[in-house]
Amino acid sequence: MKKPNLNINFYTKQIRNNNNIYEVFAAYHNRGILYFKNKYYEKSTEDFTYAIDISNTNGCYRYIRRSISPRDFNYIRAKEFFLRGIAYIKINNLDKGIDDFKKALDLDSEVIQENKLELNIIPLEIISLIRSFFDI
Repeated sequence: MKKPNLNINFYTKQIRNNNNIYEVFAAYHNRGILYFKNKYYEKSTEDFTYAIDISNTNGCYRYIRRSISPRDFNYIRAKEFFLRGIAYIKINNLDKGIDDFKKALDLDSEVIQENKLELNIIPLEIISLIRSFFDI
């Protein structure tokens, strides 16, 4: 098994040592992506869940509203749901994966199309199911 790289450790320190809710959100988001890229799918689902939960708080929303557009924020959240959906499928939880794809599309209808290369890590029969179910 691969060891987590230094960037994962960097984001872990940011999570532990930071009081700014947006920066904690961003650290969970970025660490979730790194876990995903390193095939730590269980850990990526945990981090994306934390990021999604934090992004629903008023403090995070107020900070984000000053920093980025609502569309960009929705896209970030949609991508979290999308990647978490793939990770759920990789750990054999198809139902949660499909639910997350629905949530991703509700937030941003383009997210799956713009990130469809990420689907290549899923078995072909599941990709076919997803394509027929979501018309992509």
